[in-house]
Amino acid sequence: MAVRLLRRIPLYLAILATAALLVSAEEVEEEPPFTLFAYSLSAPYIEEQLQNRWWDFGGDTIMEVNNYIRLTPDRGSKAGYLWAKHPFTTKSWMTEFEFKVHSTTSGLHGDGFAFWYTSEKNTRGPVFGSKDKFSGLGVFFDTFNNGRHALPFPRVNAMVGDGKTAYDYKDGVTGQVGSCELDFRNKEDPTWARVKYVQETKRLQVWSNAGNAGRRDEDFKLCFQADNVVLPPSGYIGFSAHTGGVSDNHDIISVKTQAITVVSIRSCMPCVCEGRRGSLQLAEITAVARCSLYHPILQLP
Repeated sequence: MAVRLLRRIPLYLAILATAALLVSAEEVEEEPPFTLFAYSLSAPYIEEQLQNRWWDFGGDTIMEVNNYIRLTPDRGSKAGYLWAKHPFTTKSWMTEFEFKVHSTTSGLHGDGFAFWYTSEKNTRGPVFGSKDKFSGLGVFFDTFNNGRHALPFPRVNAMVGDGKTAYDYKDGVTGQVGSCELDFRNKEDPTWARVKYVQETKRLQVWSNAGNAGRRDEDFKLCFQADNVVLPPSGYIGFSAHTGGVSDNHDIISVKTQAITVVSIRSCMPCVCEGRRGSLQLAEITAVARCSLYHPILQLP
């Protein structure tokens, strides 16, 4: 038996050497996401004692129990926030939210609102109602042109903060990781947005169904994608808005956060899987074209 095993050692070494050469071709696959209810929100928003079990709100934010969470009313110099009470440590996630930005008056309006995934929460400040020099992600739904430039508005852009770098108050152009034009203001139907982050690929995507009434995947269009994005391993999700000399109603209607499970796939990795007894051929091994990183099986016959 020992002699037979020794004779097979060169074959197994060849298999492992082949694996080492081919392992660089790696892909990822996402399993169906599941909802994180502690980081999701829908009407009715307020429970007993006029509080919500999972979310904090404050500043000028008001909750119309069965209709919306208004971060700011359509009046100047207002600021409000909505934050999940607890951080989450899910590596990969997607937050989908329903919102309306609107006014019944004519003239200039602003300033917009922000979606956050940051190391801190409930910190009021000048960046759409939240603190500057944040650590994490800010996605800004901007409705007012502060920079006197030719960019179209409304627009969406994002910044990944390191806790030291200040936000560019000329509409975040400097330091943005992505942006797009998005016509979401004064629409009859609410707009939906998706912010998706996959830690395994370091990829950030922002999607929206602006211009479509549906919520099917095909109704969403990619606003932008950014690669090589590194976010804190633990963070709070939240929303904030502010108004200045111009104003709007900034309403959050619902929030749904899902955890994404990513399975690493090495598309060319040779695997020996419960093989039949007898000699092992390299052709048989490499015929298994897709093999999970977490479940490679090497079994001696």
